[in-house]
Amino acid sequence: MIVAAMSSGEKKSVKDEALDTLKAMGTASIDTGKGPPSPVQALLGAISAGVISLILYKFATIIEAGLSRQTISDDFSARQITITVRTIINGLTYLATFIFGLNSVGLLLYSGQLALKSFTEDSTEKETENKSADQSTISNLSVETRTNDSELSSNNEEQSSNNPP
Repeated sequence: MIVAAMSSGEKKSVKDEALDTLKAMGTASIDTGKGPPSPVQALLGAISAGVISLILYKFATIIEAGLSRQTISDDFSARQITITVRTIINGLTYLATFIFGLNSVGLLLYSGQLALKSFTEDSTEKETENKSADQSTISNLSVETRTNDSELSSNNEEQSSNNPP
């Protein structure tokens, strides 16, 4: 076992140091309140997943070609094991390939959705601002109208009180 020297003269094993580090990391807070990603971030994720998918596809085809070049034994058990191993290896490589490919497509669609959402929110905010400005203008006009009406009625009352019947 490897032992590390501490500055206080106390010796701790690597295992103890690792546990202390994990305990310290466990108490640290994790900030996850960032909200949804931007459309550009989702698009970059889609591009990177697509590139990884293409690399994995090339890797899968190379593995498949390499395995198909090998001869299969005449023994029944060995043949069955060889075919099973080939199938598992090919399946796993193509599975990883198409998982990344579908993630790429999903992130591309998600970036489009986020872009459309940001455009519609901008136009909705402008419409809301216009409506609130129109409503404030209407409410100001109605207040002015009420004020004018009350002034007219008070003037009419004054005139009627000044003129005896």
